[in-house]
Amino acid sequence: ALRDALRPEFVVSASLLYRRVTDVQELRPLLRENGVVRVAQPGDYVQRSATIAGRTFTYFARRPGVTSAGGTLLTNGDREQEALGITLGFNKRLSNRWMMRGHAQYTDWTWKIPDSYFDHVDPTNFGDGVGNTADGDRDGEIVAERSGGSGSKAGVFLNAKWSASLTGLYQVAPDRPWGFNIGGAINAREGYASPSFVNIAGTDGTTRAVQVFDSLDDVHNDDVFTVDLRLDKEIAIGDSFGITVGLDVFNVLNDNTVLQRNRNLTSTSYNFINETVSPRILRGGVRLTFK
Repeated sequence: ALRDALRPEFVVSASLLYRRVTDVQELRPLLRENGVVRVAQPGDYVQRSATIAGRTFTYFARRPGVTSAGGTLLTNGDREQEALGITLGFNKRLSNRWMMRGHAQYTDWTWKIPDSYFDHVDPTNFGDGVGNTADGDRDGEIVAERSGGSGSKAGVFLNAKWSASLTGLYQVAPDRPWGFNIGGAINAREGYASPSFVNIAGTDGTTRAVQVFDSLDDVHNDDVFTVDLRLDKEIAIGDSFGITVGLDVFNVLNDNTVLQRNRNLTSTSYNFINETVSPRILRGGVRLTFK
């Protein structure tokens, strides 16, 4: 009781993050020339262009006499990642029948790519495709973890520069037999990057997935904003048993923001919607508690 009395009712917090990652791993292609296998070197690639869907794209192909050896060298390289973020939060503990907590966050997480990186890799601005990475090959691009697998959950680039949430609970007539609780949650974040790519069959026999736009995050999906609500009623049965009846409503506003589109410019279904926010859902439940 004394601890609860001394605990502040309302707490505001702030935190600042700075992180620098060095010696990032990279895969350097192994090439074969005159029967000798070696790591890619400056001058192994020559610039080419291809016109697809009325647009001209630049890529790099291996020069004549140099072929792929079918492997890569995994090593630490000169690339770096730099992150700077700030988080503001508050927490109002349960008192006077209500409680609330929330946060707001902003993070700038980017790649630092020196010119030396291209001494041992294909200089093509890779997009999305089998065997190619979609980030980490251009200076200043965001660091975005790409989801794996297949279907509607594949190819999502997880990096939101800002996000915010607000949750709360209010006790309606807690001293009455019919009293109940009402709670809610509001969540919002920046839409994830949606980089388009095009598959180009190179003059060296290798197909490359080339990024359509200069930067990975030139195009974003719309920002996501959802509201959830909950009603519950706790019924005590004696001193050692209780039942809580609850009703949850997820995505109250029935928001249908697009989460993912087909990003392959060479596909007949380019820009078609692959995934949206799940529609409004109602869920009822009963929880048994033993004291």
